[in-house]
Amino acid sequence: MLNLKKSTLFTTFALALVTALPVDAQSTTDGPQGRRPAPGQRRRRPHRRPTPQELRPLLQSLQITPQQKELARAEAQAVLPRVRAAREEAHFRMQAERARKNPDFHALREELRELRHATLEQIAPHARRLVDSLTPEQRQRLAEAAQRHGREFDPARLEQRLARLLAHPRLLQRLGAARERGPATR
Repeated sequence: MLNLKKSTLFTTFALALVTALPVDAQSTTDGPQGRRPAPGQRRRRPHRRPTPQELRPLLQSLQITPQQKELARAEAQAVLPRVRAAREEAHFRMQAERARKNPDFHALREELRELRHATLEQIAPHARRLVDSLTPEQRQRLAEAAQRHGREFDPARLEQRLARLLAHPRLLQRLGAARERGPATR
């Protein structure tokens, strides 16, 4: 009789354990409902930046003129030496920090942030020229697009984003490829 009670107790405990585990596992790996994303899934950020595919219709609606494209190529070419120097300096700082016996990556992050801000400040006049080259119709389209999202068109914010875009390593390749291919067919 004692043996039967142990068996029943063991079965009850095993069932309770088995039924409790999936609930716990589900709550931590379900993604949006859980605290962590499921394996192989990325956490979706609610305020993410739009992808180039999402921006393409807006850029096509701006109807960038050939002169503006040429100005963008010239400005990208002008900032290229400074951007390359900043990348090399950042790479050098990262390698030096990794070589230290006790690396301080938090301090390195701050150094790289300062380097990035200094570089973007040097690129800002080039981005300002691009913003100044926008026609009133293009500015109106940007203002309408911002208004659809509950915002106001801010030329300073556009200037900051264009400075980041000018610092992108593949910008010249993309601008050059766009010139060779001609107008977009999509």
